[in-house]
Amino acid sequence: MKKINNLQELSGVMYTGNLSHKQIPTTSVVNYTRLSSTQKEMYDKLMIGLNLYTKEELYTMNSSKKNKIFKRSKQVQSMLNIWKQQLLIAKTNPVFEIFTNSNISKEIVNVFNQTDAKFLCKLKFKELGITKDKIVHKLIAENFLPANFASL
Repeated sequence: MKKINNLQELSGVMYTGNLSHKQIPTTSVVNYTRLSSTQKEMYDKLMIGLNLYTKEELYTMNSSKKNKIFKRSKQVQSMLNIWKQQLLIAKTNPVFEIFTNSNISKEIVNVFNQTDAKFLCKLKFKELGITKDKIVHKLIAENFLPANFASL
């Protein structure tokens, strides 16, 4: 029996037809709470951006590298902000749906059911139940980190 180690190997046995939305989502068995030095550097570049470096390191760094780190970090922060909004909406909508006779409740569910890139979700990851492991999996799923991140 072949042991499946990552999601890429699992993609061959996953159903991709018309009813793929009914497929039970799978999660990787890789735990990213402890990262190697290479993994930590890649993760920190995306999450922290240029604040990761000292003034001396920034002064000696090539401007194209600084721009690349800055842009990728901004993209990641924007993606994480949208993700936090989606989780917040998923957690709050059931509360408003309890009040079926309330017009205000119905309007809140209908109007505020979409994410807004301009809105900054100030809730912390911990408050939404997002762990470092989930963040790394999301970054891999969104192609900000390579698919072979676990083996680096």
